[in-house]
Amino acid sequence: MPDPAPANLPNEEHLPPDYQNFIPALRNVGYTFEESVADIVDNSIDAHATHVRIRFVIREGGQVDLLIADDGRGMNAEELRNAMVFGTQQTVEVQRQRLGLFGLGLKMASIAQAKNVHVVSLKNGALSGRAWTDDGLQRGFYCEVLDRASMERITPLSRIPSDAGHGTWVLWENLRRYEDQFASPDVLCDQLIRLLQKHLGLHLHGFLSPHGSLTISLDVVRQVLRNGVPTLTAGPKSDVKPFDPFGYGASVHPGYPAIFIAAGEYSDKLAITGHIWPPNSESDNYKLPGGAVRRQGIYFYRNGRLISGGGWCGIKETDTHDSLGRVEIHLSNVELERNTSGTN
Repeated sequence: MPDPAPANLPNEEHLPPDYQNFIPALRNVGYTFEESVADIVDNSIDAHATHVRIRFVIREGGQVDLLIADDGRGMNAEELRNAMVFGTQQTVEVQRQRLGLFGLGLKMASIAQAKNVHVVSLKNGALSGRAWTDDGLQRGFYCEVLDRASMERITPLSRIPSDAGHGTWVLWENLRRYEDQFASPDVLCDQLIRLLQKHLGLHLHGFLSPHGSLTISLDVVRQVLRNGVPTLTAGPKSDVKPFDPFGYGASVHPGYPAIFIAAGEYSDKLAITGHIWPPNSESDNYKLPGGAVRRQGIYFYRNGRLISGGGWCGIKETDTHDSLGRVEIHLSNVELERNTSGTN
């Protein structure tokens, strides 16, 4: 292995970013709200959670926060510290098993949607907590270590980790992209819940009950102060329903579903199955969010998680006559998405 390059070369100069301009740019890298939430749920699945609670918290004055809590294995202080690093590195073998690849999902998804993100985790009876705040980021990526009092202001927002004895709370404080809608917080929460029902139901359908072992529940709570004590009033709860693009039972077309083998070096890295839906189906699995015509085409999965659903990737144009056709492709090798070259 060659020796590392000298730390200070004559023709080099260390130029850290102007954080006050860099952080706002980082917050607007293109994450949609539903994609951001799905990235956090991916972490819950990687932690072997069986229940994820997505809870909108309406504060006095109308500010809306979001809590994502799970009953996964949780993190100790060192594991949480590593999880809060932007670009946490994992070995290739670990990456093969995880839904997240680049160690950015928790942080990037969170700061894209919220002014501050607080993470509290419970493992082996011990709580650990950290926060990325707007102030800490703009001062040069200073991550706050939460004290016990700060953590205990977050843990009462959901009993799921506490009741299980392990798990994680992720609190997005102030959904900043929606501040102009805080005057009608109930309407806002209702809109975002419908959005999440569709996106999570489709992209995580393989993990959701009754097919999988995961339940995702959605609800809204109001937090008010009574004699100085925060009190939660919960609204109705709903579970995310899976939308399975291939959940049609038996095909009426001979030879389908059909197994295809990729040519050459990709033959053992792609599992490809062609499907033709029965005509005139009224199933939600056929219609899907966005409509059946838009949802025809190719569906890419990684470790059972849908990462791209519908469209023909430039192979052909979308046609109403082809709305019954769907192709299921499972990526079984992380190198297809990231050129790791066997390195960590």
